[in-house]
Amino acid sequence: VLLVAASALALLAGGRALLRPAELRAVFIDVGQGDATLLELAGGQRILVDGGGARRQRAGGGVGLRRVIPLLQRRRVRRLDLVVATHAHADHVRGLLAVLARVEVAELWTCAPQGEAERGWFVKLHRLARRRGVRVRVPRSLRFGDVRIEPLWPRAGEGGRCGDTSLSTNENSIVLRVDYGASRLLLTGDIERDAEAALLSARPRALRASVVKVPHHGSRTSSSAGFVEAVSPRLAVISCAQHNAFRFPAGSVLRRYRAAGARVVRTDRQGAVIVALRRDGTFTWRGTAGGLP
Repeated sequence: VLLVAASALALLAGGRALLRPAELRAVFIDVGQGDATLLELAGGQRILVDGGGARRQRAGGGVGLRRVIPLLQRRRVRRLDLVVATHAHADHVRGLLAVLARVEVAELWTCAPQGEAERGWFVKLHRLARRRGVRVRVPRSLRFGDVRIEPLWPRAGEGGRCGDTSLSTNENSIVLRVDYGASRLLLTGDIERDAEAALLSARPRALRASVVKVPHHGSRTSSSAGFVEAVSPRLAVISCAQHNAFRFPAGSVLRRYRAAGARVVRTDRQGAVIVALRRDGTFTWRGTAGGLP
């Protein structure tokens, strides 16, 4: 009888088991040259950090429709509890337009200095969020059950703003630390050496994480020696396109993470990368080259 009851529970909610495993899953989506990370929490909440995109893409939604939406559908994500746009560059934000237009979203986080939020891709994103009734906020500490989302960067400003007008758009990327028991995941957007130096000066211990999304697709302008040492990851995930024009990731960056003891995996080689983090600090990962995870 108990087995039958458990099976019935597992068939509810469109086939998604209600008795979920005690782990936090991070799906680093293969969006070519860009970033998009789906977090699946043990409590059933879903968080999307960036949505991929490109400066020039075909009409009809591009990467958002071709890569992100199919993945969300395959993983039966009908609602996102939080969407984070780390910064206003097309390869991170443009795909989110397709997501906000087609998926229920509870809250959107953006961060930009005064003036920058009214320009570029954030304008389109904010307009769509208003039409869809999505609440737009600056990042804040947030807890979903056993998972804590901690914004580490940029600094908060006045009037609900955040960011530094003296820094570039990349340097104003939102940096999030995701804590689940003894496990830590660090999501870094496209920060470069100035933001890394500021974080090292202000909160070096807060950077340590078992898994890191490597800043700026493995650019040589990021992942400074001090930053890599402070993070000291066991797994470093790089999101980049095959044969990209920027020649990401840089060989020096790959050597730096490997010298620090990290296993380096890349979406251009492994496809989408799924990492399962457990409360005890252990994790497993797998690549999905050749198909949707």
